[in-house]
Amino acid sequence: MTDSQVILLEIFLVGGVGLLLVVAGVFIRIFEKKKSRKCSASVVGHVIDYKYHGNGGVFPVVSYEVDGNSYTVIRKFRGVITKTKITPTKFHQNSGAYISCKDYLVVPMSAITNFRKMAEELWPIGSDMVVYYNPDSPKCAYAEKLPSAMSFVSIMFIGMGIFTILLSFFIAFLMTCLLYTSPSPRDTERS
Repeated sequence: MTDSQVILLEIFLVGGVGLLLVVAGVFIRIFEKKKSRKCSASVVGHVIDYKYHGNGGVFPVVSYEVDGNSYTVIRKFRGVITKTKITPTKFHQNSGAYISCKDYLVVPMSAITNFRKMAEELWPIGSDMVVYYNPDSPKCAYAEKLPSAMSFVSIMFIGMGIFTILLSFFIAFLMTCLLYTSPSPRDTERS
């Protein structure tokens, strides 16, 4: 195998992985958009509980009814941003969570954080929340807002794919520079 074939193999292998990541990210985005487009009907639901996903993630569980059947959906956000601030005078954090204009849940944290109180402040139990659902499959739904921007998962897949493709070309460039600037072991054997 020649040196140029090794470089091309590296570009195809590493760059191929990057291309697969980009394609996966695009398919995730297409699936998300297709799912949200189908959710054309709406109904008013009620907050019945909260789900806690760790690292500041607290989400309301919304119950809604369609054609006499009851369903639940968890309100999803584009992401969760936590802001940790611990001072000698403030060990407890009980309030201050909010939803940003770009649909991120922002949660201030301290040494002791009461997520339940923050959730109750944002979405009291029994409070109304609009639910958008698919009329053909009412269990497929979004609470409060249809996603309009790319999800974090699709952004990460596409971003890591592009990074991997660029990395493959950078490695190929370095390999090319090393091959043509340093003497080859075959050249030293001939001497």
